[in-house]
Amino acid sequence: MHIDPIRVFWVPGCSACVKAKEFLTSLGVPFESVNLLENEQGAADLAALGARSLPVIARGGDFVFAQSLDQVAKFLGREHTGADRLSPEMLVRRWADFLGLASSLVADMPGELLEHRPIPRRDRTMRELAYHIYQIPDVFVRNVAGEFEDWAHHVNLPVPDAVRTTGDILAFGGRASAAMIGWWEGLDDRACLWTVQTYYGARPAWELLERQTWHSAQHVRQLEAVLQGFAVPLARTAPPRLYEGLPLPAGLWA
Repeated sequence: MHIDPIRVFWVPGCSACVKAKEFLTSLGVPFESVNLLENEQGAADLAALGARSLPVIARGGDFVFAQSLDQVAKFLGREHTGADRLSPEMLVRRWADFLGLASSLVADMPGELLEHRPIPRRDRTMRELAYHIYQIPDVFVRNVAGEFEDWAHHVNLPVPDAVRTTGDILAFGGRASAAMIGWWEGLDDRACLWTVQTYYGARPAWELLERQTWHSAQHVRQLEAVLQGFAVPLARTAPPRLYEGLPLPAGLWA
């Protein structure tokens, strides 16, 4: 009997894409890796599925958005219990720490690096990467407030034309960080067991909080690595303890 292969549609630099591929590997699930920057037919196949964002794991005409590993495991007929997870309070503290570190890194970034592309074939500059770190909490707060469900669309919107300098990025970052902290301080149910509507279904708020915390953390890792690669003097770098307990992918870009 023919069984359609598992296919993973992804692009380099996508944090959830790295995590999804590593998750399948950890389960011993063989898959076809479809890098959309290199595979035109793969892009057409993804469009035919009707999927609107990445990563996507597909088998034949069926697919799952790979933002929730619990959903991925269910799609594959596997179990996923996950490791011991950080509490919502600890996640918020870590997220605030990473956003603070990002501000230090952005402040240290030379202006001439703003248009540098860490991944030559992917159209994301350092300006866009730095801005994206703060897009994540900004969009998270609006998503949990019910403003929209498709957070992946909003978190990947282009950087506004008015945001050109590191100072502009830092100003946006300050507002986004304050909004995230303000959301937490005004929250009554800090167990975060209530659900949030997303484009891949209703998910526990704690799951989305965990996902977006490590999402920002992964991009801070990338930003720090690029700046170190250019030998930029950095006032601060991430201590290893900051990553402890977060389900980050092992890989940095792919």
